[in-house]
Amino acid sequence: MSVLDDIRAAIGDAFGDTALFFSEATLTRVVGGGGWTDDSAAPDEYPCKAMVDTYSDHLRAVADIPGTDVKLMIVGTSISVDPLKGDTVTVGGKSYAINRVETDPARAMWTCQASPVDG
Repeated sequence: MSVLDDIRAAIGDAFGDTALFFSEATLTRVVGGGGWTDDSAAPDEYPCKAMVDTYSDHLRAVADIPGTDVKLMIVGTSISVDPLKGDTVTVGGKSYAINRVETDPARAMWTCQASPVDG
């Protein structure tokens, strides 16, 4: 166990009552995730805690982030897999397709740029 594992556990404990900020969510991955899809395979679903936030106008302009994209944050200790580009996360009845994934070194929080999924 490394120091980063200790940090991840401590942050997970701090967000023990995630209901204050984070909602129940589901990450859906089609077999061959990471942008590849296989229509014949059943998707895998992973429960997690997530919240949807918006990007500032300044960051949208500097990083060329589309106006419809959102910042999707997933608590690292709430999910058993690493989010990948191409995964879909459903929060509060709305689904978002992950376009970009970032995390901290301890993987305590995943921050994803995501687009709304029509449907």
